[in-house]
Amino acid sequence: MSDRRNERPYVEFAAGATIVDGRTAGDALYIVESGTVLVEPPGAPAYTAAAGEVVGETALLDGAVPLRASARTAVRALRVPIELLPAVLASDAGVAMHLLRQLARRAHPSPTHATEHVDATDAHSITPSPTARPGPNGATPGIRAPSTPVDADTRTGAFVLRHAEGRIALPAQGDWLVGRPDPATGAIPEVNLGPLDLARSLSRRHARMVLDGAGGVALREEPGVSNGTWVNGARLAAGQTATLRCGDKLRFGAIEVELDRE
Repeated sequence: MSDRRNERPYVEFAAGATIVDGRTAGDALYIVESGTVLVEPPGAPAYTAAAGEVVGETALLDGAVPLRASARTAVRALRVPIELLPAVLASDAGVAMHLLRQLARRAHPSPTHATEHVDATDAHSITPSPTARPGPNGATPGIRAPSTPVDADTRTGAFVLRHAEGRIALPAQGDWLVGRPDPATGAIPEVNLGPLDLARSLSRRHARMVLDGAGGVALREEPGVSNGTWVNGARLAAGQTATLRCGDKLRFGAIEVELDRE
């Protein structure tokens, strides 16, 4: 049976390209998988939508004034036509709750969940960062080799993954599968990112995190993953293991988290 993630209508936009033109009522939602989008609502400050966020939700409202959205960097997004949205929400309660949280936070922002507001007159001049390339020794910038010592950290609390909606405490025993629940077997990974995966970009067995002997954390992508694993903006190659430090930015598919300690 084919993975239905591969059947979803993903679209790609180059940096600077228009996603929603702001002149006509939208006919779809866009769930950002990668990249950043400049959103310019009428009569409100412009803001940036990043991976996992929703763009074009005003298309749900009758008589709403259309907003404008454009790609600040290269963007890949899941396009959900409005007429298909009820079926998508009915089939996945996790998607429905994530969408509701996104819209509620946008309507009532708090200091801990503030969206980055930008000056729309300057945003179009932002230059996207270059894609990481292997260095002369074959290493990828932004990813440390497993032999690299982990920086000393005086904190002794449990490791956590922080994300835009809170935190996920990692179990005390250090061998954690990262992914989403398997509806066929009922298996749930130790690090369940499924509730955050609005774009359905995760594999059921996406990556594995292991405590090493020095008290650090090693990360390795599981075989057969389609949508990639990133450390500090650099994608892990097949078979590559990265040693992580607190503060490292991780991305599993479209889900962005930061490794930290309590």
